[in-house]
Amino acid sequence: MAGHAIPFSRWGAQPYITHPFPFPIATVDALRAATAEPALADDPLQHPIRLAIEWQRMLTADPGLNMAKIAETRCLSRARVTQVMNLLRLPEQARETLLALSDPKQIRSLTEHWLRSIIACRDMEMQNRQVQQLVAALGH
Repeated sequence: MAGHAIPFSRWGAQPYITHPFPFPIATVDALRAATAEPALADDPLQHPIRLAIEWQRMLTADPGLNMAKIAETRCLSRARVTQVMNLLRLPEQARETLLALSDPKQIRSLTEHWLRSIIACRDMEMQNRQVQQLVAALGH
């Protein structure tokens, strides 16, 4: 065993390493980056509605592109891309209200989970009211 030594227990010493090996910091950084939660977009404050609109424009502009390819390039699951794209099912008025948000704290608080629950309601007037209530709650 070159490089380390294990003394006999009768000597009363603990095992030790005679030649320490270097542990590259770059390896630790790469491991942290690989296990980190992937961002929704390049910009951490990307508005979810704007992101859905951007992806829709990309899909329209490139006929060879699909949601699976978007998911692959963004390191997201296809289900996640579908969830974001479903935000476009909100009524136009509700989308405009949400797009008017500019405060980073409000955008960060705007979760797709809340928006998905609003989309689940089929009544457009109810969806618009719920979006207004959500925006009012984010303002406080």
